[in-house]
Amino acid sequence: MVDAGLIVLTAFISPYQQDRQQVRERFAQGRFIEIFVDTPLALCEARDPKGLYQKARRGEIKQFSGIDSPYEPPTAQKFI
Repeated sequence: MVDAGLIVLTAFISPYQQDRQQVRERFAQGRFIEIFVDTPLALCEARDPKGLYQKARRGEIKQFSGIDSPYEPPTAQKFI
């Protein structure tokens, strides 16, 4: 799609810097823009309509970013 000149927007939970860097390297210089939505963990938990954070805290979901799995904040984001 990018090759066709379209603007592509995607939303991912990407907790590791290395993964984000690998995606960035797939695009030509200036063709990838990272936007970091910096939301406090407490607010994420308060807004959780599916109860996933509660399940993660009870141990029902393993490797949940911010609970029992690390989250590496971006260092090269264009916008916060």
